[in-house]
Amino acid sequence: MYQRHLFPYTYALERLAEDSEVLDFGCGEGYGTALLSTRARKAIGVDVEPEALERARSRYRRQNLDFLECAPSRLPFQAARFDAVTSCQVLEHVADDHGFVSEAARVLKPGGFFLLTTPNRLTRLGPGEEPWNLYHLREYEPAGLERLLSRVFKTVQLMGVRASAEAERLEARRVRSLVRLHRLDPFRLRRWIPASVQSAVLGSLAWLRQRRGSLEGSACREEDLMGFRAQEESLEESLDLIALCRTVQ
Repeated sequence: MYQRHLFPYTYALERLAEDSEVLDFGCGEGYGTALLSTRARKAIGVDVEPEALERARSRYRRQNLDFLECAPSRLPFQAARFDAVTSCQVLEHVADDHGFVSEAARVLKPGGFFLLTTPNRLTRLGPGEEPWNLYHLREYEPAGLERLLSRVFKTVQLMGVRASAEAERLEARRVRSLVRLHRLDPFRLRRWIPASVQSAVLGSLAWLRQRRGSLEGSACREEDLMGFRAQEESLEESLDLIALCRTVQ
């Protein structure tokens, strides 16, 4: 999962000029923002979670790196400030998705790029199903995400995130397990269980699955998890959707 979430930042890093200023919109723990700061002149991560930002500030310290708390509805920056904006696995959490995307476009310089990733609902949900992730307000299929982004950006290049066969097999198994859990809790009562308890239970289940896999001789090697890439073909089979958007230059 860490490699999967880090991949879009490496994709953005390859397209980032050394003298650029970049915003990570919904930076979370800050590892992606920190990676962008290794090339950018200035990297700023913003998020609504003060605890996550505190961990990011304590873990990643560079002169050209800052972390700020702010709401997604209005960024505290002037228009056309940033050469690039990234937002990875955030859109599905935001109530006003159009406003979120519009705000990213507002602070982006003409000719700059906005890189966004979000889970692909086609490989996670059936027709009409609500997200099993309690924190996802919605999930997007390729056509719906492209419509949303095209309302704001001049050009939208929509791709899918794929991985090695072993990594995709593991993700499919994880999704099946979570779908079963969701069906056992139709009223979403688990949202009232403290996060620490949920993490402990899920961690124990993960250990048992790993133990069973090693006993069966099917434990995966680290190199099996590599191979994350963006491609325009077979979007309906991708793990995540990744969009590279540009404003008018």
